[in-house]
Amino acid sequence: MKYEALKHQSSTLRQDNPKIRTSQIIGNETGEGGKTIRRYVRLTELIPELLELIDKKIAFLPAVELSYLKDGEQYSLLLLNIMTLLRQTLK
Repeated sequence: MKYEALKHQSSTLRQDNPKIRTSQIIGNETGEGGKTIRRYVRLTELIPELLELIDKKIAFLPAVELSYLKDGEQYSLLLLNIMTLLRQTLK
C-alpha cells in the first residue's frame, strides 16, 4: 500500500506541521480523505482470505468493520459464509 511506502517519509513530511497526520498527507497526494486512507490501512488487519473478497463479495465499509474482529472470529465468519454457499449450491 502507498501508506507503507510513505511511512519512512512521514517524519520528514511532518516536520513542517507536526500536528498533521500521515494519512492526511497521503490523502492530499492521492485525492482521498485522511479517513479513507486510515480505513485502507485498517484493512490490513483482515485475514488474507477475507482480504481477497473485498470488492468481489464484501463492500469496502463492511470490510473495515470486519477488520475489528479477532482472527478466530474472522475465520468463523468465513467458514459460515462457505457453509451457506454450499447449502445454496446443494438446493
